[in-house]
Amino acid sequence: SAPIWHLPARTSASGELLRESASSFMRQWAGLGAYAHRQAARFAVAVVLFGTLAACFYRVRSRMRSMPLEKSDLPSPVFDMPLAMALILSVLASRWVFPQAPRVLWALLGALALAPSVLILRRLLRSELHPLLYALVACFVLHQLRSLTAAVELLPRLFFIAEMILVAGTAVWLVRSAGRAPATSPDHPGSPRLLKFAAGVALAFSFAALIADAAGYMALASFAGNALLRTSFFALILFAAVEILDGLAAIAATGATALAME
Repeated sequence: SAPIWHLPARTSASGELLRESASSFMRQWAGLGAYAHRQAARFAVAVVLFGTLAACFYRVRSRMRSMPLEKSDLPSPVFDMPLAMALILSVLASRWVFPQAPRVLWALLGALALAPSVLILRRLLRSELHPLLYALVACFVLHQLRSLTAAVELLPRLFFIAEMILVAGTAVWLVRSAGRAPATSPDHPGSPRLLKFAAGVALAFSFAALIADAAGYMALASFAGNALLRTSFFALILFAAVEILDGLAAIAATGATALAME
């Protein structure tokens, strides 16, 4: 593609750019409506799955809280948020529920999973790492805007550059904050050494993708930038899901021990 500094001369006026963006969004929204009409039964399955999981998690929380004081501690703070738990697991299962779904549906499902994941991880991560979660949410919003305006020539590239600048800035901040983090084992997931390494990888990928996008090498930019962003989003959601499954495993082990003792 043409370098970013050559695009303004070739693109339409701002009013036409907005109309093209709105037209692209409306076409995708109409595609989602048609898909929902064809796959109404699958949407019903998704609703039933979410409702069943939510009811089960509310029941687990209620049973745990009704236990004697010395046994009533929940195995994980995630059990204080049964709706968030149900949303995350339902969205992870949606890949099997919605085959060949339109792009806008995955954007909505991703948002449904990301928001509760952030709420859960706020309770699990150190407070000084909370800005990292907020930066990932901002990147996700830009990523979905870029996806929904893919049919427009200029806007997706501008959104992509904004994403990479945000990622690079967050990586620099993470390197600096890692230097002030409390000392831990070098192999601990929250150790400054691993945080700096991860931030360095993110900085390298984001800088390479930003330069490639600006220079017009869109395949390279998309490969590097999307690999970085999508794995980050998935890692965040998967982190929350693992905490949920870990808590469920702890409850199952406790129940099995109680049965064995009886």
